[in-house]
Amino acid sequence: MQYLKTVQDRIGYQFCNENLLKQAFIRKSYSMENGGENNEVLEFIGDKALDISVIKIMIEKFQNKSIYFKTTFNEGKLTELKTNLVEKKALSRSMDYLGFHNFLLMGKGDYKKEIQNEDSVKEDLFESIIGAVTLDCNWNISIISKVVQNMINFDAYFNNDLDLITNYIGFIQEWSQKNEYGLPSYEYECIDSTHFICKVKINTTSFCFEGKGESKDKARMDACKNGYFYLKNNGYIKNKYCEAVGKFNHFDSLKQVHILIQKKLIDIPKYEFIEINDGWKCKMIINDKIYYSINQNKKEAQKDCAYKFLKSLN
Repeated sequence: MQYLKTVQDRIGYQFCNENLLKQAFIRKSYSMENGGENNEVLEFIGDKALDISVIKIMIEKFQNKSIYFKTTFNEGKLTELKTNLVEKKALSRSMDYLGFHNFLLMGKGDYKKEIQNEDSVKEDLFESIIGAVTLDCNWNISIISKVVQNMINFDAYFNNDLDLITNYIGFIQEWSQKNEYGLPSYEYECIDSTHFICKVKINTTSFCFEGKGESKDKARMDACKNGYFYLKNNGYIKNKYCEAVGKFNHFDSLKQVHILIQKKLIDIPKYEFIEINDGWKCKMIINDKIYYSINQNKKEAQKDCAYKFLKSLN
């Protein structure tokens, strides 16, 4: 199974018992139809191992050298950082970054629903892989932590670059697989200790995108960013939102938003209304972004917000 080698190479760990890694990719729906074990208990183990590994990594990063134990941040801030690093969205983004969710073994119903693209499913897979590593290395926290560091880009997170890195790298991987080219390959060249070059190659094509950065991650991000804009500017990218609902328009904006929710392309937005002297003020909240509109008609104010949101997806 080629994906087993791909996964082990990317997480930087070679399994003694590859059956554990295979099990990490088997959902309950598959085992119910085909028999055998699934990844639910591995997920439970991985959830706990992930917590202690992330705490270990953070303490090593923020601990101050002193006679007594002391850190840069207090307990509250460290808790906040840890929570953000292991929350569902963060682990899902890491799976997008690595592309592992495409290797899941699922039941027929799950395949039809394409649940491998759901955040909760990608979160479960992340934890299952950590659980498999935990058992295979006999609970060696140092080994587990190294794997976690290879799966979560801590430097990018602490530098507030995680969204950018995930978006471009995740997009290139998804685009390549969607077009049946498989996962892209990455080649690195070290110019000196602070200058790297990354080349992203799409298999069986002539596409090769180059980027530069102060680290391998930043060089890869730059290469994927360059690749994204090349594909977009040359007509290779089709907007998945427009594919789902057609051209965005104000009249159908609420209906189009509803369709995108049904297709699980966007989260469910929250609308808030305030009645004012000359009509209604609407506030639409989705993915930590806010859209405002004022209109004499309450429904039209809601449409205005929905249309502004849709235009932001272009």
